[in-house]
Amino acid sequence: MRDVAQAAGGVHPSTVSLALRNSPRISAEARAKIQAAARRIGYRRDPLLDAFNKHRLKIIPLHAPRHIVALADFASAEALGTSPHHVAARAGALEAAADLHCKLDFMFCGAGRLDARRIDAIMDARGQRALLLFGLSADSPPIDFTWSRLCVVAIDSVHLNTPLNRVTPDYRQAARLLWQHAWSEGCRRIAIVRSHSTHSDGEDRAVAGFLLEQANSAPNNPIPVLTLGDERIDALCFKRWLRKYRPEVVLHFSAASSVLARMLGNQIVRSFALDSCGADMPGACPDYAEVGRRAVQQLVSLMQTNQRGLPHSAVCTYVPVGLHL
Repeated sequence: MRDVAQAAGGVHPSTVSLALRNSPRISAEARAKIQAAARRIGYRRDPLLDAFNKHRLKIIPLHAPRHIVALADFASAEALGTSPHHVAARAGALEAAADLHCKLDFMFCGAGRLDARRIDAIMDARGQRALLLFGLSADSPPIDFTWSRLCVVAIDSVHLNTPLNRVTPDYRQAARLLWQHAWSEGCRRIAIVRSHSTHSDGEDRAVAGFLLEQANSAPNNPIPVLTLGDERIDALCFKRWLRKYRPEVVLHFSAASSVLARMLGNQIVRSFALDSCGADMPGACPDYAEVGRRAVQQLVSLMQTNQRGLPHSAVCTYVPVGLHL
């Protein structure tokens, strides 16, 4: 390769290595020039050495992780900035990456952007081995990566059938804390409303926490879980449910808050968000900054111990929530 480097005009041998592997880290013009020089002097890659190097890459731990790709289902960074939860998670992830001397790059797979297979090919060409699944929802397109060469951690994304290491807020705890707060204030008619939203996994866990508290505190007078779909169709159903069960407090996710407010009208019913993200919305506050931090910390740990591929079964880390009332 030193001979090729000299024939190509005195470039560095490492540049030759990158060019002969078609690495995008150097320009197309430089790759073409070096590859032409290699052909001119009759250079041929050693297949046995190539096989040995691939074997080394599989077994040698990545002791100095440098680059993490965060894949987000948004059209752009500006679109991501409209979601307070994802803004907080991004801030926590960037903070942890800086502390651990890593670079965190966001790639977007929203409408009109690259699909997962193309991103997988780009990461492979760049030699990137760390993937943070960031902001994938139940409506996101299927993801298909070469998992065996990647260290992967997901934020939320519990809806995916792929077994992953995940970090997510503990919405089960959020529902239990809100129930206990309402009960301590003397409320006995506590209900929960769920919706057909992109947060179905979090809603499942919140409903589980709600049903547990309901079984412990009010087993003889339960209020059934109400699922909202199309607002026009459900308006009458909701009024009947409200009139029959007369809830004093309704728990819900913020995605359903505007619909719920319209349906309640002038009814005097307190409502608490399970994922409150601002001072104007009382409820439970998921610490999404901590979610982002823990996700990056887990990913770096996988990289340092060379734990590539998927776990045998999903592993979920739940981050505690607080209350903002």
